[in-house]
Amino acid sequence: MIAEPNSYKLTLFTTTDNELSIAPDGSIWIMMPLGMLYFTENPETTWLSVRFNLDLVGLTKRITWIDSQTALITGSIKVNGREVLKRTVDRGRNWIDVPFEEDTWIYDVFSNFKGEVWMGGSSGEIYFSADKGATWEKRNSPFNKMTWMAAIFMSDMSSGIAGALDNLLFATRDNWQTSERLPTPLDQGYTYGKEPRYLDGRFFQVACWRGFYLADQCGIICHTRKDKINWKAFPERLLTFSIDPVSARCFGVTQTLKPVELVSDGENIRFLEIGQKPLPARPLEIKAFDSALYILDEDVYICRVSDNKFLRKPIMVLK
Repeated sequence: MIAEPNSYKLTLFTTTDNELSIAPDGSIWIMMPLGMLYFTENPETTWLSVRFNLDLVGLTKRITWIDSQTALITGSIKVNGREVLKRTVDRGRNWIDVPFEEDTWIYDVFSNFKGEVWMGGSSGEIYFSADKGATWEKRNSPFNKMTWMAAIFMSDMSSGIAGALDNLLFATRDNWQTSERLPTPLDQGYTYGKEPRYLDGRFFQVACWRGFYLADQCGIICHTRKDKINWKAFPERLLTFSIDPVSARCFGVTQTLKPVELVSDGENIRFLEIGQKPLPARPLEIKAFDSALYILDEDVYICRVSDNKFLRKPIMVLK
């Protein structure tokens, strides 16, 4: 791609808190702290910046798409002293403030593309919306302000899994009216490094996938069958994973930077390499969508990897 004279290469202020998101129409979005939002219809073309009312105090952490027109921006956002999230119903042209609770940093949001959304964060609450994020209700969260709510995934309207700090992992079958504590990888003997972010037993990612639970606890990704909790690490360490909401295929990136698809025979999970070659840089964020894996890497390039295709382009933003 030849850079246009009136474009510039995107620079990240930090390697954390940058959210890569794929909208249902296939457009690619990057949410950065302090309300900086960029998108493109095609990774081979120039990106555009989205301007919205920056009358906020705090940090934006992620953008979550609910349908082709509706999205939420979350993090720790305050407007006139109230905690809010930003919501658009016209694909980012206009944004409105939706209050939900004071002093809550939202860490994770899950949308099923059917109008239902779950989120949670530093308050430990689990919030649920049945109307695309317009209104919210608290569910019976098993977490609190001491443990937070760090990661959530719902396999359908009723069933899902959520993880927190302090080695806490719970599953629900009734949309968090009730929940059951699950044994964790740490409970079953896995130990982790001594980096400060690993010392509180937190979960960074959780998912339900084809009869399995997947969980990233303290930087180690493990899997177990749902009907018999027996956590196992993969033969080669996974750095991260993402489940495609369209095809239900699961993709990841290994420690040796190989893009892989996770394939299950019902009892075990193995890796199938895709894209024909390792990545040239470490992934900061990945998202699977429509049988392809999208990667924002540390060089601020966007990659798209599918079965036998590999595309990598710098993120050039129109001035």
